[in-house]
Amino acid sequence: MSGDIAWGVRRIRFIDALRTLSLVWIAIFHVIFYAPFFVSKAEAARLFDSFGARCVLRGHFALDLLFVITGFLIGDSLLADADRGKLSYRTFLVRRAARLVPAYLVALLIYHFTLNFNFETVWANVLYINNYIPLAKQTMSWSWSLPVDVHFYLLFPLLLLVVPQRGRHLLWALGITFVLLVGVRAWVDLANSLSLPLEINPNGNVAAFERYFNVMYDKTHTRIGAIVCGLMVATLVRYHGAERLLAARPKLALWLGAAAAAVLAVDLGWPMFPGEAGSYDPILSALYLVWYNYAFALAASYLMLLLLSDLEAVRPVVRWLSWPGWFVSSELCYGVFLLNPMVTLGLYAFVWKPTNLNGYLMIEYAFVSLVTVFALAGIMYLTVERPCRRWGRRLAQRFES
Repeated sequence: MSGDIAWGVRRIRFIDALRTLSLVWIAIFHVIFYAPFFVSKAEAARLFDSFGARCVLRGHFALDLLFVITGFLIGDSLLADADRGKLSYRTFLVRRAARLVPAYLVALLIYHFTLNFNFETVWANVLYINNYIPLAKQTMSWSWSLPVDVHFYLLFPLLLLVVPQRGRHLLWALGITFVLLVGVRAWVDLANSLSLPLEINPNGNVAAFERYFNVMYDKTHTRIGAIVCGLMVATLVRYHGAERLLAARPKLALWLGAAAAAVLAVDLGWPMFPGEAGSYDPILSALYLVWYNYAFALAASYLMLLLLSDLEAVRPVVRWLSWPGWFVSSELCYGVFLLNPMVTLGLYAFVWKPTNLNGYLMIEYAFVSLVTVFALAGIMYLTVERPCRRWGRRLAQRFES
């Protein structure tokens, strides 16, 4: 990769911050999302109609940012191995399995002895196809994004093996793949007559909520495009020196950055939930549902590339995101992802037992939930994740020798 060692360390650090902030957003999202199960429907509707809740409930965009980060980091690592002639499909999968599987199995075991809802379909989780099970039958339904990552791990190394001259052809292959994935979303949208508004209250219009979730929201073929965006960033940096090109054209880079920020603002601010607009144009609704995840991913990808460029205008942001303390919280993010919904549901059921949900209470609940889940994730990291990752590295090195 272009750039010296110091540049690479800073790059890793700001990605740690982005990962942490994304997981915090998702964790607070779950505090709002699960509240309707513990209060009256009228109280839940009042909460979901509030401006603050609607902002938090856009936390599903944070998953697209995490997908972009996954595509960039894993893509860059695999491309580096491929360029050195050391790409090993088996070694890569062993490392990924050691990173993901043990903690996931522990989380499933905890789930079995606590919530134990739909555990008869846990086989789908073990096979990483649970995002193709209907929501009402899913075990640990919030883990649907793991199969998207795993399907990428299985497919991308194979793409590297069949694309000749990666420096010339890989970006084109990824671009064509992205266009095809947009076409898939369009087909799913039209075939199922999807339209805005999206029902986000799980205790409201349940049929509408589950319908969108089951046909569009959690499927690999409708979400993996965000990972492809991250792969394109890795390809642009490794083979085309995109960050240097941006550094050499600061005005153009910043104007494009402003355009990307505007896309994010429109995407996040678009009325998508019930009550956010007086009416929802069917054509605009269809276009938004086809593009909103991938428009966010594309804009976020460009802004990530801009942070890599080392332009003077973005250095203050990079310095803040590169604070070493982000590394610690980033290391705990996988555990937070796995445990957060169980922690939140447990706090609601056994500690908080709310009867009303005002803004001050929700802030308090979010803070307590975050502190609790990061503490538990730290225990999981020390007892499960870190030892298993070391074992995975040793096993991979044995395969390589």
